[in-house]
Amino acid sequence: MAAGERGRVRLRHELPTRQPARHRLRAVALVPSRLSARGGNHVGAPLSSPAIRAVLFDFDGVLTTHPTGSFTTVGYMAQALELSESVIREAFAPFNEGLLTGHTTYAAIWPAFCARLGRDVHMSVLHAAFDATPMNHPMFALARQLATRLRVGIVTDNWRERIDHLAAAWNLAALFDPIVVSASVGSGKHDARIFEFALQQLAAAPAEVVFIDNSPRNLHASAMLGMHAIHFDDALNDVDALAATLRTRFGLDCEGLTLSSASA
Repeated sequence: MAAGERGRVRLRHELPTRQPARHRLRAVALVPSRLSARGGNHVGAPLSSPAIRAVLFDFDGVLTTHPTGSFTTVGYMAQALELSESVIREAFAPFNEGLLTGHTTYAAIWPAFCARLGRDVHMSVLHAAFDATPMNHPMFALARQLATRLRVGIVTDNWRERIDHLAAAWNLAALFDPIVVSASVGSGKHDARIFEFALQQLAAAPAEVVFIDNSPRNLHASAMLGMHAIHFDDALNDVDALAATLRTRFGLDCEGLTLSSASA
């Protein structure tokens, strides 16, 4: 990050595109919502909106340091089984959509997965892959600080068994409410329904909620509803810049914590 860029954001009237690493100058970008975009460019001035009542976090790439759940799971299983990642991905390929939308489960597809892999694999390998998920400790520290003032939750495109497993291992429910998973709702973040469900759980209006995701394409639906959508660059993982954005743009008090060195 260039000198003087930390904490600055860009507010644009189109979603940010993922750029090669050498062109990434900012860790955080505000995506204009359907409501805030009407007033033009608000850079340098507070957004005119109701007080923020909740912050929703994506899971992988925001609360974890790996960009996706598949990245973690496939990588671990490939190493554990001494197979290439492409072989593992290909074996999972026919089942991914059903797993993400809750139309099937790992237990249900496991025999077919093993058949495609050409070997029997105990499901304990899958659970160990879940356990290999790396927690983003500075982001959890930020969420804990925010939770003293408002509600924090999770909205994620994910497999039900994986989030259930990690929710128990990490005690997610003690901090995050709601935890909204695509496999439970039957809708992913490309669709407004998962966000509408989250808003119902929060009993909040869209303009009262911030949503943070590491993938620009996952921000369209929330922004169109009127939520405040923030793109977080997982490659930079600059949680301090995110905290500064929440403080300066939305008045959320994130002072007094050095997030870059925070631990669980």
